Amino acid sequence: MLGFFWSLLNPLLMMLVLFFVFSVIFRIQIEHFPIFLLAGILPWHFFSIVFADSTKTIIDNANLIKKIYFPREVLIISIILSNLVNFLLSLIVLFAFLLLFHIEITFFILLLPLIILIQVFFLVGIGLISSALNVFYRDVTWIVNTLLLLWFYFTPIFYSTTMVPQRFLNLYMLNPMAALVTSYRDILLYGKPPNFIYLLITSLSSLILFFIGMKIYQRYSSVFTEEV
Repeated sequence: MLGFFWSLLNPLLMMLVLFFVFSVIFRIQIEHFPIFLLAGILPWHFFSIVFADSTKTIIDNANLIKKIYFPREVLIISIILSNLVNFLLSLIVLFAFLLLFHIEITFFILLLPLIILIQVFFLVGIGLISSALNVFYRDVTWIVNTLLLLWFYFTPIFYSTTMVPQRFLNLYMLNPMAALVTSYRDILLYGKPPNFIYLLITSLSSLILFFIGMKIYQRYSSVFTEEV
């Protein structure tokens, strides 16, 4: 009955829980903390759903794969595109919060499509790799679930990168999701340009991951029918 709103309910509830825990109990002092959280949760939710669903998509569609030939990449891309639509719609809610809190939207908002595109390339690459590996090693699904839990804490969703010790910051920002979440916040919440060095590194690593994923997928997709 709720349709799209189910996909929005999860990040909103997550925002409320994190706001209560870290603002009321731990008393983290971050300006506009609810929006700060939402600007991190939405891209993270987009990433985590796609990563988890992509990993098991070949196994889940085994019957279809055995019946008819089609480019297997379509399965991954369809998951990304459907969740991308939900992500774009959820950004409307974020913009509503920005207006509600009287946060100025600057012309740096024009960089938003670029950051989304970088995240999409990253998702295609990691989705192709994890789904191909899961065909041959079924434990990959469980590894991904554990990895996502660890990855969440190594991404600045409920804390700022200013809390990361300076000597570890450059290493920390090699995490693509850390750079992407920070970039979303910079242009949406703070109205300033993202750190182009970190964004460039993330762009290059996402493209490399994309081409590696395509290579692996094309090499092994011909034997998926036998393995599933």
